[in-house]
Amino acid sequence: MTNTIPPTGPAPGGLSTVGVEHECKWELAGDELHEADGLDRFFEGSVLSTALTPLRRPLTFVSSTVYIDDAARSLTRAGHTLGVVVNVASASHVCWLTLKQAVRRHAWRDGLELAERLTPAEVPQAINDEARLPVGHARRCRLVDGPLAPVAVATQRRVKSLARSADGVEVAYSLDLVTFRSPDAHCPPIGTYSCVEVEVNSSAPHALRLLGELADSMDQWLGRPRARLTKAQHALAAVERHTLMETAA
Repeated sequence: MTNTIPPTGPAPGGLSTVGVEHECKWELAGDELHEADGLDRFFEGSVLSTALTPLRRPLTFVSSTVYIDDAARSLTRAGHTLGVVVNVASASHVCWLTLKQAVRRHAWRDGLELAERLTPAEVPQAINDEARLPVGHARRCRLVDGPLAPVAVATQRRVKSLARSADGVEVAYSLDLVTFRSPDAHCPPIGTYSCVEVEVNSSAPHALRLLGELADSMDQWLGRPRARLTKAQHALAAVERHTLMETAA
């Protein structure tokens, strides 16, 4: 469930959104992906293709996320994510400052998602501006301490599908191919990561029950348990490894 909030006060960032997401994730090995066969057909034969009715053809999106944190990396280490999502191509003039707060983790992750639209020029000042919804929430909840700054970058190619169950629950699922870099603009890629994500944005009991059933089936289809780490945690780990290697060289 996502609610759109009109801008208030002088902040020029545009609209804000508040929503919830319930998500399961599975990490993939690089050799499991055969791009020549078509990534949009990756889920053929899974419960996602057999038990749900597609609402559209799979769409491919490319974006970069600059992860933001304090000096102690408090957000990332706790499983929360604050980042600036930078779009490409025709949407390159729009950025989103987004906080994903992990509220509870059990068979899936329950999260609160707060986002505010920015222009690229607003980003440097926005990441420490408590008038911005995501930053202000992180401060009020004491999720961070001290100045915030970029800590890692992830560039993602996402193949996303949207489908509906027989009783009307919308399910989003995606295949994500990610490259990590440090915040240094001249840094080459320092790591890669691939995963499958399945989520619902409804907290209704029947929607969560469906998510659990789909996830159980995906555990078997993929032959592995669900992943526990966030993309931000993988990105930060890649940056820390890279820093150690540079220091030792």
